[in-house]
Amino acid sequence: QWVRKVKTRFEADFEDYEFEPGSGKKGVQVLIDDTKDDASLQTITASSNNVFFTEWVDIPALNRSRNTIDISDVVTTPLNTLLEGRTTDTRTIESKLYDETKEFFTFMDADQDGKGEYYGLPHYSTFPAVIYNRQLFEDNGWYFAETATGTTLEDQFVSDFNTVKSCGPDGKLGTDDDGLPATWDEMWLLCNYIRTFNAKPFLWASADAKGYTKYLLSSAYTNLVGQKKASYNYTADSGEDTINVVKTDASGNLLFKDGKVEYTTAKIDPEGDYRSIIASELEKYQAIELYDKVLDTSDWQHDECNLGAAYLDTQGFFVESRKPGNTPTAMLLEGSYWYNECEETGTLTNAKYGYDKFDDENTFEMMALPHVYNGRAADVKASAPQGGYKRVITDQSDSFACINANIASDPNRVKLAKMFLAYCYTQESLEEFTVETDCVRLMDYEVDTAKLSAYGKHIWETVQNSDILLPYSNHEIYTNNKRMMTMHIEGTFFEYPTSSVGGTRRPLELLGENGDAKTYFKNYMESRKQWWK
Repeated sequence: QWVRKVKTRFEADFEDYEFEPGSGKKGVQVLIDDTKDDASLQTITASSNNVFFTEWVDIPALNRSRNTIDISDVVTTPLNTLLEGRTTDTRTIESKLYDETKEFFTFMDADQDGKGEYYGLPHYSTFPAVIYNRQLFEDNGWYFAETATGTTLEDQFVSDFNTVKSCGPDGKLGTDDDGLPATWDEMWLLCNYIRTFNAKPFLWASADAKGYTKYLLSSAYTNLVGQKKASYNYTADSGEDTINVVKTDASGNLLFKDGKVEYTTAKIDPEGDYRSIIASELEKYQAIELYDKVLDTSDWQHDECNLGAAYLDTQGFFVESRKPGNTPTAMLLEGSYWYNECEETGTLTNAKYGYDKFDDENTFEMMALPHVYNGRAADVKASAPQGGYKRVITDQSDSFACINANIASDPNRVKLAKMFLAYCYTQESLEEFTVETDCVRLMDYEVDTAKLSAYGKHIWETVQNSDILLPYSNHEIYTNNKRMMTMHIEGTFFEYPTSSVGGTRRPLELLGENGDAKTYFKNYMESRKQWWK
C-alpha cells in the first residue's frame, strides 16, 4: 500500500518531466511487481525490475557482488536538489542515517579512495517481541503491586485501580511499564497467576516448528545483556569492556551454587579465543534457561501452540481471546509487524464483528521485558541505573533498498531509478510509510502521531525511547559470515551446527520436552568454538 501511494505521488509530481531529453515524451509510469521472489536476490541482474525493496538479505555479499549500482550521489545530495524542487525536504538521506548504518553500508571502498560507496539503503525495520493484551491485564489486575498485601500469590498483585503498581522492568515508578514483571522470577509468578483465571499466558505459531518462540529468546537475551554488550556478538571485540561468562568444570559442565549458575568476567579479543567467550555468555544461558522453562510448562501454553497453527491463525486467536467462550490469552510471541498483517488479512475486522467492546477496550503493545533475571521489583528499583533501565530492541529484518546494476549502461533509466529511490526517502514518504504500515524505518525523520493507529503510535514511541541494537559490523568476522546470521540473535547465537563441518543446525526444539537447558548450552558452547572461521 505504501509503494502504491509513493507511485501515485511520484507520477503526479513528475507528469511534466522529460526523463528522455529530446524525445518529446513527458511523465513516467511506475510498474509494481509485488511478488516475493527469494531467487531474484541471488540473480538480481537477470530481473527486469529496476528498484528493489528486500528483506533478509546478506548485505555484505550483495555489496561485494556489484549487482547493484553505486548510489552515493543519491545519499549525499540534498533531496530537493536531486528531485529538482519536487520536494520541500532539504536534507540528504545520509543525514537521516544512524552512524552505525553509514559505517556498515559503506564498509567496502570499491574505488580505494578512502570514502566507501553506498550500494543500498536500509528499508523497513521490525523487532522480535512479546505482544501483550493490555486490556486483559487491566480487566483482571495482572499487574504487580508496589506493596504486597499478604503472602499468597493473589496478594502480590493489584486489587483495584487505586493500588499502586510496582516499578516494572525499568526500575522506576510512574512509567508505562509499571506493574509488569520486573524480573524473570516475577514473570513466572505472573504466569501462575494468569492460570488462576482459566487464561493462558503464552501463544505462538507452531506450524513453523516452534519458530516463533525465538522471538521470546531474542527479546529476553538483548534486554538481559543490554545493547552495548549484545553488539559484541557482531563485532567480536569488547575492547576494554568485559562480559559475564559462565563457569564450567573440566568436562564442560556448568557450575551451579544455590541453584544459580556461577560466572566470572572476560574480555572479547578477536585475536584470541573469542568464539568460546562469546558462546559462554551468562545472559545467553539465562535466555536459554527461561526459554526452556516456557517450552516445558505446557499449562502456560495456549492449546494451539502444539497443534500446528499458522501465524495468521494464532494472530486471530489472540485478538479474539477476550470474546466470551474463547480462551483469554495474555501474550503472543511475534514480530512487531504482526498488527500490519492482522489488518491486511482482515483479522482485526473479523475480531470486531459482533463484539462491541473490541474497538475501545483492546490495546496491544510490545511488552517491556525484564533486565534482571532473579529477584523482585524492589531489588530492581534499588539497583537500577540513574534514569532506569531502557528497553532494548533489535532490528531483525535485513531489509535493503537498491537499484539493479543491469541498467548501468542506460543513463536515463539510471537517473529515473535514482530519483524514484530518493523520493522514497523524503520526509513525506518516510512518514507515510509508518502511517501506512505501523512499522518504522530506523532513520531520523518525524511522524505526526495523530495520524497513527494506537498500535502504530505505541511502536513509534517505543522506538524513540529504546536502546536500538543494529545488527551491523564492519569486522570481517561478521561480513564474511553474514549468511549464517538470518534472524540474527535468535537464529545464530542460539542454534549450533551438529558438527564442525557443514552448516546443519540443531534446532531449539531439542529443548522443552526433548532436552534441558544445561545440556543444550554445554553442547552449544562446544560447537561454537568452530562456528566462525
